Amino acid sequence: MAKKYFFIYPLALLFVLMATRGESKSNSDRLDSLNKEMQNPAFDSLKFNLYISIIEETYARNPDSVIPLSEQLMGFVENALKTADKNQKYYLLGIKANCFNNIGAIYNQKGDVKNALKNFHESLKLREKLNKQKAISTTLNNLGYLYGSIKDFDNALLYYNRSLEIKQRIDDKYGIARLLNNIGSIYDDLNDTAKALTSYRESYKISESLKDKTGMALSLNNIGFSYEKIGNNKVAFNYYARSLTLRRELGDKKGIAESLNNLGNIYLVNKNETKALDYATQAMVISKELGYPEYIKRSSNLLKEIYLKQKNYMKAYEMYDLYITMRDSIMNEANRDAAVKKSFEYEYEKKVVADSIKSNALQKYENIKHENEINKQRYYTYGGILGFVLMLIVAIVSIKAFKQKQSDNLIITQQKQNVEDKHREITDSINYAERIQRALLASKKILDDNLSNYFILFKPKDVVSGDFYWASKLSNDNFVLVAADSTGHGVPGAIMSILNIACLKEATSKGITSPELILNETRSLVIENLKNDGSAEGGKDGMDGSLLSFDFKNNVLYCASANNPIWIIRGNEFIEIKADRMPIGKHENDKIPYKLNIQSLQKGDVVYALTDGFPDQFGGTSGKKFKYKQLQETLKLISSEPLEIQKQKLNAIFDNWKGNLEQVDDVCIIGVKI
Repeated sequence: MAKKYFFIYPLALLFVLMATRGESKSNSDRLDSLNKEMQNPAFDSLKFNLYISIIEETYARNPDSVIPLSEQLMGFVENALKTADKNQKYYLLGIKANCFNNIGAIYNQKGDVKNALKNFHESLKLREKLNKQKAISTTLNNLGYLYGSIKDFDNALLYYNRSLEIKQRIDDKYGIARLLNNIGSIYDDLNDTAKALTSYRESYKISESLKDKTGMALSLNNIGFSYEKIGNNKVAFNYYARSLTLRRELGDKKGIAESLNNLGNIYLVNKNETKALDYATQAMVISKELGYPEYIKRSSNLLKEIYLKQKNYMKAYEMYDLYITMRDSIMNEANRDAAVKKSFEYEYEKKVVADSIKSNALQKYENIKHENEINKQRYYTYGGILGFVLMLIVAIVSIKAFKQKQSDNLIITQQKQNVEDKHREITDSINYAERIQRALLASKKILDDNLSNYFILFKPKDVVSGDFYWASKLSNDNFVLVAADSTGHGVPGAIMSILNIACLKEATSKGITSPELILNETRSLVIENLKNDGSAEGGKDGMDGSLLSFDFKNNVLYCASANNPIWIIRGNEFIEIKADRMPIGKHENDKIPYKLNIQSLQKGDVVYALTDGFPDQFGGTSGKKFKYKQLQETLKLISSEPLEIQKQKLNAIFDNWKGNLEQVDDVCIIGVKI
């Protein structure tokens, strides 16, 4: 099962309303009275505050009504502006800006991004004119959120960072913490895990200093998400668990449901279906209580995967049916509005169920619900009948097959024995070839004698490998280390690797010490050895590789590279030595010499050489390549750790990313700490 990550932007839209409680009359009566008074253009702040208070109360009960009420209020503002003085105009324009912001918030909840952006921009223009810094920051944040929701990440970061600058200038630490979470979420969307984690950790530190448990829980959850993305499920689990503990202390049911789903997914990936079921079930109970279709959808999808693992197909089907229902309801505007309304009813703990609600609409809803139950039962019945018919067919076919099998058993047994004998012969040959190839790789002794701190992650796709690592001491006393990827993998790749190692040995035995000249000579030898291979091209096989020559006395690295990069991490600095874009073998550019690269080294530098097997591996949540960029970010995160731990983590990250997919190529990564 492919892992499904669900992520909510950690800061909801800030809905700015001036809260001034009015009299105890009903909203309708108060509005009728106010509307008459508002026709008088004379300025009266009490009237406007009362109108705003009514909008706030209306928002808690019927968000859809906020748009016409806010537009009506803006009409009254325009009327009052005709006779207002300078101070009154400042106040009235502030109300107008708030109205635009509130309308934008409602359009966002309705999924109408176009109108939401339009109103937020109108609000921003007014607030900038009035120079209301905190309010400007709020609208900028809202715009950042919306641009992020439509995958316009450049604009999202632009508005978030502008909002953050204001928060920092006015020293709004609470707002800074929330914005750092939002910015981190965009970096997560851009797969820049290092920057995402930096933002989340800064946010957590601020929230912790404020003793803001809600912000702390948010940051911990997001940090867990980032670690889960790069396949470090153990660390992700710890952060999710800490977030859940805080959310339970706060009684934050929405957050609890999210954390339970996250932990349930980790348990499922780790094949602990019992624990996964427990957490997913808890999440489902809370999600149904809150009435959020998105949360119910996620819980039902997770439960479906768990039941499939447990081979409980009836339950799996039931959860799949619920998942489809929730998915469709999220796309339905009416149901989306109902979910928003239910959310606010829960938040304000107000139960408004009057007899008048039990109208034809409610009865129609009950009829649809009843009809859905009947349809579901009908599906179960048809499924049972179909299953019974299939069982009968299988039984008949099985009886015939059993009779036929009895007559074929002798032939099958003999064929099986022949296959096993051939398989044993082939396996023995490949295992023997693997021992020969391993003997040609750089020995532990030569590596230990010349390197004080290093690791080699070597994962052949098959028993034998096209990738190899080789080392030697040069005549100038430098230590040379090679990471290479021969053409092909398996047995053909292994044969090529033996030829390539032989050519490298011959080149260095001639007394050549400069890396680019060693590669030039090796290329000539490879071409010469393969020119009579019988192909029309005349031997276009060879290898990609990096050759590193360490002068440890002067802390200098001399290197040359064909197609594979060399990376150096120095503290927070990342240095890339780019490769020449041509292989070590016959090529249209095989007369162009390789370039020599010289790099001064410092104590603590970590030098990495690698082949393309790790970044080219398919896997993750969507079966895509790991890619060089993500490998760079992973190495940045772990480069300060002991090299043996780095090797273990890289191995675990690779296996988690690959999952149940096939390994596509040989893998070789070398790390050397200076």
